[in-house]
Amino acid sequence: MSEESRPEADARAADVVTVPLPATLCRRCVRLVSRRVRDVPGVMSFEVDVARGVVRVRGDVDREALLAALVCPS
Repeated sequence: MSEESRPEADARAADVVTVPLPATLCRRCVRLVSRRVRDVPGVMSFEVDVARGVVRVRGDVDREALLAALVCPS
């Protein structure tokens, strides 16, 4: 591995935002979470990990915007 590629890999790792979710999500809820996360500006990719109760988002994403997208309207 060259020295130039290491900082790039570190930068990519730093662009991951992890947000907790309720541990019990049905398939419909996972689809809803996925739709909302996909609409947040800067999202390059994401993974909903139901078993661990988290969503991991890769990209230049504002954590507050991501949390706001996941809040259910009252």
